[in-house]
Formats: sequence, C-alpha cells, structure tokens
Amino acid sequence: MPVDKNLKELQEQAEFQRNMLEERRKQLVGEPFVVEYDNGGGQTGTKENPEWTAYEKLLKSYQATLRAINSHSTKSKEKQTGIGSPLQNFRGKYSNLEVIKSA
Repeated sequence: MPVDKNLKELQEQAEFQRNMLEERRKQLVGEPFVVEYDNGGGQTGTKENPEWTAYEKLLKSYQATLRAINSHSTKSKEKQTGIGSPLQNFRGKYSNLEVIKSA
C-alpha cells in the first residue's frame, strides 16, 4: 500500500520534532523553571525560564502532529475497511435513541 504524501510529510515532521525535543531535554537538565530578570530600568523580578517555554511549545506542536497522524491514519483505515473508530461506531449505533428524562 503506498503511503499518502501528506502522511509521509507528517511522519517526517514528527521525527524532526521528536529529535529536537530529545536535544532540548538534554540541554534543560538542571535548568531552573524560574529565572530572575533585570530590565535595566530598575525593574527586577522572576519569570518563567524562556528555555522551558520554548520546550513546552515544541512539545505541544509535536503532540498536535501526532494527533494529525493518528487522525489521518484512522481516516485512511476507515476508507479501506469501511469501519470507523469504536467511538464513531457507538455513536452511530445509538444516535437514534431518545434521552429519557427523569420525572
């Protein structure tokens, strides 16, 4: 079965993101979550470490890519088999039932 071009691109993107996450994780070992700052105008304080913020954004992007791959794979499987996900099958099977209201 040939791999869909979009799916292949998503897989390549996920691999790249995973590698970046692994590299960043190694760099972040021992880094604090909160850092002190001084903006030079007499204002000082603490803020979230920008390195951790960047890591979290990359992680969310990676998770979104994995969801897209899963969604794409599920749709592709449905086309081949005609069978949807268990949740979709459940919804389809029981979608015509009326909700019983308690008195």
